[in-house]
Amino acid sequence: MDNSWNTHYHNFDQKKYPLAATLRYALTHFQKVQISQQDRFAIDLGCGNGIDTFALLRDTWNVLAIDKQNEALVRIKENTPNEYNQQLQLRLDSF
Repeated sequence: MDNSWNTHYHNFDQKKYPLAATLRYALTHFQKVQISQQDRFAIDLGCGNGIDTFALLRDTWNVLAIDKQNEALVRIKENTPNEYNQQLQLRLDSF
C-alpha cells in the first residue's frame, strides 16, 4: 500500500476526529423518527479509518464498511470492540 495512506491512517489512529457533519445530522434525524433496529443498516463507502463506521456502530446500526485499501479495513477490524463484531461487515472493493 502507498506509504501516504499508512501515514494518513496512523495520524487518524492517534487523534479522534469528529464524524462527518452529514452523518451527525442524519443520526440526529433518525433518533427523532425512531428507526427500528431491523431497518438500521448503513453502508460506509470509502470508510477509510472508520470514524463514521464507529459512530454508526455505537448508535446500534449494522454497517457494511467498504474501502479499496485493505489497510483501512484491517485497522477498522483491529480497532472494533468485540461487542460490535456482529453489526459490522467489511468489504474490500473499489467503487
